[in-house]
Amino acid sequence: MINLIAFVTLQAGWLNDLTEYIRRQVERLWTAIVEFFRDLVLYAIEQVLDLAAHALEKLPVPEFMTEYKLGTLFANAGPTIAWFVNIFKIPECMTVVSLGIVFFITRKILTLGKW
Repeated sequence: MINLIAFVTLQAGWLNDLTEYIRRQVERLWTAIVEFFRDLVLYAIEQVLDLAAHALEKLPVPEFMTEYKLGTLFANAGPTIAWFVNIFKIPECMTVVSLGIVFFITRKILTLGKW
């Protein structure tokens, strides 16, 4: 009787090995499929953002932004305006305001408009 049980156990061992092998292969396949679709989503997002960047690069700069510069406008305004510009530190203020605008736009882009 003991020999019969040992024989059945030996015979059934290959089936467990086979099912474990198949299970591992199916798990590896499933993991590969999940990673493929994650990468596919990232690739799609990257392509959309590249397309948006390309579209923004192709937009021409408006003429009113290239014709005048802030320095020439203040220089032609006269000595009184130049004194106010110097006292109120207008160039430094414009730098801080520009930095705030860039931060705001970057935050909106990175959080997809949620914040």
